[in-house]
Amino acid sequence: MIHVDDLLVVGKRDYVLGNFLKELKAAYEISVQCIEKPGDELTFLKRLYTLHDDGRLALQTHEKHITQLCGLLGLNF
Repeated sequence: MIHVDDLLVVGKRDYVLGNFLKELKAAYEISVQCIEKPGDELTFLKRLYTLHDDGRLALQTHEKHITQLCGLLGLNF
């Protein structure tokens, strides 16, 4: 995963870190965070992403976003 001014990229590791990242670095100043193995985490747009042993990528958002969404939809939780 690569974060470039709110851009999230998912793809084959060799291509993303080699070709794609090389082109971005040539044009922009960037920072990179990667998830490669189970237990790895990264933060993107105030959300926590965690890779699990079974290959699932879990997204954890802040509780206030869920509360606001439920309020907009008229739901109680």
